[in-house]
Amino acid sequence: MADPNQAGPPHYGFSIRPRTSPSPRNPRISTHSSDADEIDRMLAKYGHKIWGFVIYRSTYASDSDWTECLRTFQSELKFDLEFLGGLDILDSNPFTIFEDRNLFDGASAAVVRDHFNAWALAAPEREQGTGAGGWGGSPRYNFCVQIDERCLRSILDGNHGGAQSEGFIKLIRGSWQSDPRADRLRASDPVQNLPAYDDIEGCTAYDIGWAKIRQEKYLAFFCALQNQNFWQSSYKRPPLVSSTDAI
Repeated sequence: MADPNQAGPPHYGFSIRPRTSPSPRNPRISTHSSDADEIDRMLAKYGHKIWGFVIYRSTYASDSDWTECLRTFQSELKFDLEFLGGLDILDSNPFTIFEDRNLFDGASAAVVRDHFNAWALAAPEREQGTGAGGWGGSPRYNFCVQIDERCLRSILDGNHGGAQSEGFIKLIRGSWQSDPRADRLRASDPVQNLPAYDDIEGCTAYDIGWAKIRQEKYLAFFCALQNQNFWQSSYKRPPLVSSTDAI
């Protein structure tokens, strides 16, 4: 029991260290834990002016639902940045959206990936003035987000009037490539000892090139995916939800 006459707070076998390297935006958290500070470091590292995943709209059933989905999405991002004291970087995320009913209505992840990769070849120079070799590991040009009807419904139905939504989005890896030969072996030759999973968009491998993530984790994933190993360490095959717990 602590001595009531003892000066200062009692000790319980450990010491409480002052927070090191506090965030200049919010001194209650470490700068190394602040996604807003990480965005600043990322922009400086790559010589960029803007950040954020580009978003593909793959559902066109209701324009009003789409508008509400985006409002919820942007409100969540603003809420996260406000907590971090990082509203100053909100304007540097242009919230780039690709909308084309003929191209993307009900599109597979493969269709979205092909368009995204073609766009990403010239986008760094056009957007950032850095040239194709300047973006390095920036997640903006390596990953994109797809919102289909199921994603949209999850975002709208998961928003219960609070700041956070329980909705999910698809995160697509641009560099992923399918392996049709391995898929055929899984299906026809169990002796090969290649584990087979349920067919998703023609793929029976564990990693199908896209992940299901919580919409509220948009910012955390953008920062974490600078690490080239993060995809493998965080990935869970849909319908499971990948998370940033691996950080």
